[in-house]
Amino acid sequence: MSAATQDTEHPVRTQLSQHRYLFTAKHHGGDKNAAMWLPAISQDIEFSIFDLADLRQVADGRGWLYGVMLNGDGDLLDIGTWAEQVAEFQPGPAAADPWHGYPKWSVDELGPANRRKQQSCPARVVFNRMVEVGMINKIQRKRLLTGRHA
Repeated sequence: MSAATQDTEHPVRTQLSQHRYLFTAKHHGGDKNAAMWLPAISQDIEFSIFDLADLRQVADGRGWLYGVMLNGDGDLLDIGTWAEQVAEFQPGPAAADPWHGYPKWSVDELGPANRRKQQSCPARVVFNRMVEVGMINKIQRKRLLTGRHA
């Protein structure tokens, strides 16, 4: 889904919480200043990252969800155009609205300066939960927390 011109809702809800999901044009080429998914990340892959984050309940204190994508060897893969390896998913404005997500944590100083600052890093509890549920290992957690590729 590259250079999307309109938002599109995924036809399936998440397994655990039955969340709806919206693919937003903004994060698929619609806004060059926004975090964008890599063109190789299909809608099905993007949704699967969201669904797994919900299923494993990888959330911060606000209840926003976080996910990653791994290869067959357990290595983290880039999901965003600024080499992001973590996705952030937030609910819509109203409880019944669909969620949407985007690549969040720009590592190795590849993204814009405002995306590399530590306040853009997901909370430590997010990475601790990812380790707890087997999404990442402790070495990957340490690298991500310090803004380096894992």
